[in-house]
Amino acid sequence: MTHAAAKAMRERGHGRIINVSSVAVFIAGSSYSAAKSYVTVLTELVAGRLAGTGVTATPVCPGFVHTEFHQRAGLAMTGMPEFVWLPVQKVVREALADAGRGRVVSIPGRGYRPLSACCASHRARSPATRGSSTGTEKASNIDRHQDLSPISPGAHPMSFPSSSPRRALALVASGATCVGLLAAGLPSASAAPEPAPQAASTAATGKFLKLWSAEWMAGQKSFTTAQAQDLARRMSVIVAMRGKFTKDIAAMKAANPSLKVLAYRNATFGGKGYADSLYAKNKSGQKIYARKWPTTFLMNLSSPAWAAEVGKSCVELITVSKYDGCFLDVLGSGPLMGNYLSSMPVTNGKQWTHPQWIGWADDITVAAKKATGGKTVMGNGLGNGRRYFSTTMSSKGLVAGNDGMEPELFVREAHSPVGAYYSETNWKQDVDMMIDVQNKGSRVLSMTKLWTNASETQKNAWHKYALATFLMGSNGNSYFCFLRDKNAGASWGAHPFNQIDIGTPTGSYAKIGTGMYARNFTKGKVVVNVGKSSSGLRLTQGARTLDGARVSGSVTVAAHSAEIFQY
Repeated sequence: MTHAAAKAMRERGHGRIINVSSVAVFIAGSSYSAAKSYVTVLTELVAGRLAGTGVTATPVCPGFVHTEFHQRAGLAMTGMPEFVWLPVQKVVREALADAGRGRVVSIPGRGYRPLSACCASHRARSPATRGSSTGTEKASNIDRHQDLSPISPGAHPMSFPSSSPRRALALVASGATCVGLLAAGLPSASAAPEPAPQAASTAATGKFLKLWSAEWMAGQKSFTTAQAQDLARRMSVIVAMRGKFTKDIAAMKAANPSLKVLAYRNATFGGKGYADSLYAKNKSGQKIYARKWPTTFLMNLSSPAWAAEVGKSCVELITVSKYDGCFLDVLGSGPLMGNYLSSMPVTNGKQWTHPQWIGWADDITVAAKKATGGKTVMGNGLGNGRRYFSTTMSSKGLVAGNDGMEPELFVREAHSPVGAYYSETNWKQDVDMMIDVQNKGSRVLSMTKLWTNASETQKNAWHKYALATFLMGSNGNSYFCFLRDKNAGASWGAHPFNQIDIGTPTGSYAKIGTGMYARNFTKGKVVVNVGKSSSGLRLTQGARTLDGARVSGSVTVAAHSAEIFQY
């Protein structure tokens, strides 16, 4: 691929090639190091032979980066201190900057830069920086190289041979020599049994942007301890099924002491086996089921006995799972709309109304809070801003009894076409809903689901749109979740967009033009264009977009799109 790109770029007279290598190239210890050394040397070779053509080639050698790399490989990283880790965006930003400056090798992260000394000696021996016996070879003579054999399953990245001490790169005092970079005391990545969990300062709860994971909704079947800890580091709240994380709770809390793990409980529907009086009935006295789930029945929400049953269930779930609280699903009156139910519920011959449902659901929440002794109780049921502010089916009544509420239709409906957007009025209601919930002393757990056909570019666009909308209304105590698809692991939240640090808001969001809204932060600016046509904006200082592009002056924001500018 490198050769193909180099040829095309050379013919047009400009271009940049960036290959991802690793700091493992400076450690002789595994086939991973060998493979990455090949990538580095190949890229240096290409860079040397493209000199003067307008095309550059740069190998990027990052250290430990916060991605899904280690958890997917099943590597235990619990012993690694936070200061060795780099955020993805920093790696991308510095790599692009180094490539733009024509730097031959990019090593992102100030702490890793002493490795440049190693890199310099490495390049002195590299064929990329040596002339051939007939002088510097021309760019047209780029050699073809055979691929290395695949990395053996037992070889782990950034690990050392068994004959050497088990050590990892330490980012220590500036000016350290290459030898000094190998410091004792830091374990390498390993698939061996994990050490006792150590407290880590990696929790995202100190950031303005806080995340939550609807793990029960788009999760995977099981987690390794390392994967569970990685998820815990990113999240402020995780909602999961009974026992899903029980064996790893201690390790997760060590990774993020502020984490709350809540047990999922459907608050308004149940299965078979309850007393007949606890089931809702239609006008014919028959039980009512959810059409998509025929074995799930609507319960008698008006019954104090059902509220007590939910509270009792929450206590049992929390105790057995060792979780921190309970998450009550389907508190909202959405089932009364559309074709959700097999028939409509009645009480004393009268069909249930939306206000009745909301009032009874709030009673259930209060009962659960009391039964659990005041533990955290959050729930799903706000719908979206349109429903929240409705005069006939408002979900506002759910806020007071909950520690946090989820609007499951935040910004979009899950199965709507990728090109379907809320109107400006409805979009604004979503933001204003967040503000109102927070003003009432609660939190919003925003949920945006892209459960429709979409390309990766479209997923990124919707991710930015949902995130920017969330940032318009958040006071720093609410939580964001974007499910890019229905695949297992969608709720991990590991995407780089979720790792931004934009500082804190300097004011409220405001309309700045036709369909254009903005909010300023100490480290950036958030802009959403909810209009049907593109609109211009002038930045007062240079910034970077979430995609890593450097922008300044006048910029254009496309219709139905958003941008987060970071200073």
